[in-house]
Amino acid sequence: MHKKLDKDAEQRYKEYLEKDMVPILAGKFKIGSPDTEVDRYQNENQHQVTVNDFYIYSKQVNNLLYEKFDPNHRQQRDQYSEKDNQPVIYVNWYEAVMFCRWLGCRLPTEAEWEYACRAGTTTPFNTGEILTTDQANYNGNYPYHNNPKGKYLDSIGISILCLMNSV
Repeated sequence: MHKKLDKDAEQRYKEYLEKDMVPILAGKFKIGSPDTEVDRYQNENQHQVTVNDFYIYSKQVNNLLYEKFDPNHRQQRDQYSEKDNQPVIYVNWYEAVMFCRWLGCRLPTEAEWEYACRAGTTTPFNTGEILTTDQANYNGNYPYHNNPKGKYLDSIGISILCLMNSV
């Protein structure tokens, strides 16, 4: 199984991902949330972490790319992801790990993901203190911190971001 996943991974990486990988330079930031943040969980204690340089895929993985790895996934498409260029959905963590391995990369760690998403911000969202359904895909019936309700799309796609170490 591992040989099948590793065989030609470098070529697949170059063909499918390389041009859309973006460098994230090493740095330090506070992961977690401050005690004063709305809807904060008790286990979200802020602490400083350091991340090394890495590359991260700048796009959502779409059905067309994912189904090169798993052609049978096409049977799981529904009205929320029926086209080739739409983000792949209904992929679990294990499948995402295997997909990334097939491409010769890996999923980001929690710290790498948050560091890349925050883009240097210290607010709850990289967009500031609020997040609307025009800015992100989530169930708008449950807005953050008494903000107005937004769209309810009924299904939320999963983004798989692969990354490579060292910029």
